[in-house]
Amino acid sequence: MRSPSLVPVVAVALLTSSCAEQEGSRPLPIQAGQRYRTLENLEVIAMTHWNTAFTGGHQVVFPAGEVFTVACDPPQGATAASCDPERYEALHEAFIPAEDREHPKYSNYSLSINLADISGKTERLSE
Repeated sequence: MRSPSLVPVVAVALLTSSCAEQEGSRPLPIQAGQRYRTLENLEVIAMTHWNTAFTGGHQVVFPAGEVFTVACDPPQGATAASCDPERYEALHEAFIPAEDREHPKYSNYSLSINLADISGKTERLSE
């Protein structure tokens, strides 16, 4: 069995704390629990999580109209946020290759979404 495919994970280590701005007010931070809907296709990293000391990922297109929740508060200086798609199961097969999903050490996935994309290419929904 081949090793899972890798995508640089530097962005995940720096998950962001940039903020969306409202006209005439201070920036609103992107925070855990907030829900968003994509207004256009977004290029994101589907991060794979494993039951071992390994993290991988795959570049994927998160389609317009999909809803996601920010999983945790992005740390200071981050450029992306860890997010969970609302249609997790439906997107799982499309985002994560069978070789990874079927590996005995594979656990789950999450999405690494750029804060600039969250701020500019999504709409905030109620929690």
